[in-house]
Amino acid sequence: MMTALLRPSFATRAALVLASVVLAGCLDEDEDAYECEPTPLLCTRYAPSSADLTVQVGGGNLQEIKVYRGPSYEDGTLVWSGFSGTTLRLPLGEYSATATYLLDGKTIVAVDGDELGYTSEDYCTGTCYEEDDGMVDLRLEE
Repeated sequence: MMTALLRPSFATRAALVLASVVLAGCLDEDEDAYECEPTPLLCTRYAPSSADLTVQVGGGNLQEIKVYRGPSYEDGTLVWSGFSGTTLRLPLGEYSATATYLLDGKTIVAVDGDELGYTSEDYCTGTCYEEDDGMVDLRLEE
């Protein structure tokens, strides 16, 4: 007789199963409302303050390269000058650049610009950031 008290009846077990199914259905709906993408393993959690600017040159007798902070080399602040292409680590923002060439006795100035920034994406446990590097193409067309 004691065994009968410990074992639930078929009706009780059926009611428990039905309640579990209904409850699970409710939980599934709530989970869908809060679904998010897992955070990637390689996630940079802070916004960068600098990025790389690549300077490409070629196509003539290069005399000098100048890189300016600002969208216009005419109004910008000179941040670097040199004599060969390179990659510079610079604070985020807009940059312009010039390359002066001698070609067939003429002075030619190539001009280009780009912006250094970052992108971000939100995940379950936070935001991940990625640098947006830049490039200035100061090569002469052949």
